[in-house]
Amino acid sequence: MSKTKNFLFAALLFIVVLSSQTAAVADIGENEAKSIAFQHAGLSEKETSALSVKQYEKHGVKLYDIMFSSGGVKYNYEIGAISGEIMEYKRRNTGKAIQKPDDGTQDYIGFEKAKSIALVHANVPESEIRKYEAELDRNRGRVVYEIEFDHAWAEYEYEIDAETGEIVRWESEYD
Repeated sequence: MSKTKNFLFAALLFIVVLSSQTAAVADIGENEAKSIAFQHAGLSEKETSALSVKQYEKHGVKLYDIMFSSGGVKYNYEIGAISGEIMEYKRRNTGKAIQKPDDGTQDYIGFEKAKSIALVHANVPESEIRKYEAELDRNRGRVVYEIEFDHAWAEYEYEIDAETGEIVRWESEYD
């Protein structure tokens, strides 16, 4: 073979090898990413609303950002676009339909108990709160309920240990 043919053969072989390697690290796809999030949340897509799916890159890693709501709870997932791994997730209660966490990993006190602890500490009756939000989150290695509400002219923020009910942090600020 001539040098030109050898070069073309080598280039073609390189392209075939490169394309097969690219196929091995293919994106899982939007539908699979949604399926992973729904399965983790214990929901079907039919049980959700306000579904939003976006693909983006963070620190060189391709991710799917999946947000949806169900039963007064907003869910937000970051799913690895290549690995399918749940990189981060949050769930936040948006109304008074408070639910206990259902991930089955721990015996948490529940959103209602965390809310009660915060309200008793703040000496605020539940009937007088406005703009209530609650979220189960991991903060400095500890699972906490982040409770926020407004009362009169003040804003309250609490972090309550999800296992013990201990108030980890709190603050209030007047508007």
